[in-house]
Amino acid sequence: MACLNDYDYDILLSHQTYKVSEQFILSKYWETYYVEPGYTVLGLRILGDEYVPIAVEENTDNLIIPYTKPCMGTFVVRIKHVPEEVERIRKNYKKAITLKRWRKHADDKNVVK
Repeated sequence: MACLNDYDYDILLSHQTYKVSEQFILSKYWETYYVEPGYTVLGLRILGDEYVPIAVEENTDNLIIPYTKPCMGTFVVRIKHVPEEVERIRKNYKKAITLKRWRKHADDKNVVK
């Protein structure tokens, strides 16, 4: 069974609700993919509601994931230097609409941000 401690990682946000963690990822990362709850990243099972955002940090081979620890809340974690996992996610999932594209679309439509 995989353990987060098996990887080089940073905690970007800690002890939050899943919703806050999801909003954090969607607001900060351009390359985001939606995966189903229960999806495994590097052997780690990712929990979530209807879908779970996973981001690839710009110009790196780092993944940004929400990681829920029962009784501790949800953490946003950067797992560093995992190019094979980044490639697997890119290959199997379509990129979601990015914040950058949404802002451009919103500007074109005069939508309040």
